[in-house]
Amino acid sequence: MGAESTRRVEPAMSRVAHLAEAIASAAALLLAALPVPGAAAENGIKIGDGRLHPYLVLEGRYDSNVLYGTGQPPTGDLVLHLKPGFDLQIPGNQLSVDFGANLDWNKYLGLKSSATKDLSHLFGEATLALAANRTGTVGLELDDSFRRSDQTRSYSIVQAVVANYNDLRLAVPFRPGGGALALTVGGQWLLETFESFMSGAGLACDPVATGNASCDPQILSKLGYNQVSGRGEVRWKFLPRTALAVEASYFVRIPNDTALSAQVKGLKTLAGLAGLVTPHLAATVKGGYGDTFGSAGGAYRTWLANVEIEYVTMGTAGGRIGYAHDYSADPVYSVYGVHRLYLEGRMLLAGRLTVGARGEYDSVEYATAGSVQIATFTPKLEVEVTRWLYASTGYGLTWRGGSSGGGGIAPVAGYTKHEVWLSAKLVY
Repeated sequence: MGAESTRRVEPAMSRVAHLAEAIASAAALLLAALPVPGAAAENGIKIGDGRLHPYLVLEGRYDSNVLYGTGQPPTGDLVLHLKPGFDLQIPGNQLSVDFGANLDWNKYLGLKSSATKDLSHLFGEATLALAANRTGTVGLELDDSFRRSDQTRSYSIVQAVVANYNDLRLAVPFRPGGGALALTVGGQWLLETFESFMSGAGLACDPVATGNASCDPQILSKLGYNQVSGRGEVRWKFLPRTALAVEASYFVRIPNDTALSAQVKGLKTLAGLAGLVTPHLAATVKGGYGDTFGSAGGAYRTWLANVEIEYVTMGTAGGRIGYAHDYSADPVYSVYGVHRLYLEGRMLLAGRLTVGARGEYDSVEYATAGSVQIATFTPKLEVEVTRWLYASTGYGLTWRGGSSGGGGIAPVAGYTKHEVWLSAKLVY
């Protein structure tokens, strides 16, 4: 690069540096000008030793592909969300309660197609966590979560659906001798049902053209299932914040229609270490084995793994990276194994601005019907304007691809989805 070119580049770089400095200074002044959340006045309605926090979320979200995976051309729309809800938190060693619920009205505006106006739905969710005698020798933990939404945990249902998902868990920890050794037995009951998302919208999904059997509304209503499981764990804290754990679980997946989905039984065992490596670095390293004992129409057994490294501080920053290999059952295509890579981080700036992001990649291999790859990336930003008002914005990318395999209809439907949102949360 000649002297003349160097002279032209240097002023340009200087202007960029001054501009970046000005933007940073303006952001700092803006944050400083906002009222500092007061510690003297606490939000919420006092109930005993706890507090009830009502809230209201207003959100506008643009979705580039509201009918993903249905064989329809990608159709984007702006969706307005109105979400009233509450959180109730009652702490205590003898009994603690954490209960929350909300309703979520999704209003599609039909920007590109009038048919999407009829996709509007009322969704909602509720969670309950009870813990009794948390520091005693014998405890009791009950957790239940329900969600009605347009998202499902099933990999094989490649379309927008209405999913009703409930997860009930019960655990009884036994902590003899002060808690260094803990033995826990428990159980879990999963229930999921599906409904058509496009009913009334004048849109159809051809299961033959898309290669997706679950695209047929008649079939979709029969793909629900129950799954019950029992679990046991032995955990020994050989250091104050580091433990050796051995766990085993046995599950039975009971489909609503065995002609469409096979009943699957399986065993999972894992053993390893979890805890702090340094004051700011935690790690989990577990390995194990899983087997379905031929319950899905053929032998399926595999190794299991859970490896994670987490960076923890006093709330100003955090992040984790991990890998997991697991197996489970799914409607339509039965047993699958999944390799999951994930990375997430967050940082608190100026005491009120939180910047975070999460990326995840899942590689799913079905025992009889090919493979699926799913990647997601979600950066977001949230600012505490006052102690009762929060604002956030973010972007979400979802990509899905697949390949054919033998046996039945392969889950090959792929799609790409972009989402951008801006929301405000009023909380008391």
